[in-house]
Amino acid sequence: FGRAAKQLGVSIEDVENALSALGFVLARAARVSAPAEQLFEGIDPHMSAEGLEALQAWYTDALPELESLLQSSLSIPAFDSLEWRLQVRVAGRFVPRGQLQPSYLMRLHTRTGGSCAKSEEHLMQADYAMLRRLTAELETALHEENSSHSRKLNR
Repeated sequence: FGRAAKQLGVSIEDVENALSALGFVLARAARVSAPAEQLFEGIDPHMSAEGLEALQAWYTDALPELESLLQSSLSIPAFDSLEWRLQVRVAGRFVPRGQLQPSYLMRLHTRTGGSCAKSEEHLMQADYAMLRRLTAELETALHEENSSHSRKLNR
């Protein structure tokens, strides 16, 4: 950024801020598939007409690639289904006589991606105490999502 800032006669921080703002505008426009004519609608870019036309032409050419990058980078696994069963060990070499050892076996299915969804399967085994602890942690995370700090971050 230093060389560009020197040629433009501005500070390095100004160049970084300008590129960050340009990246934000391009990503936001690509997310909603905005046409190139609406790229800087309501914003004065302080650019020459030729520069603005070149940027709009580049955006038009790069729009499919930008859309695919945005879709692939924001693919968070989503819940699909959960299967579970209770297993109880009633006898065995290391089980004391008359003492049951219950455990839960869970199979969690998740999907990643939108149109080309990739499904994943996760196997988990836990005893009752661990399952209670996991439940408590998940409930804490859900309550944390509704906190004022999280709401501010989501804006």
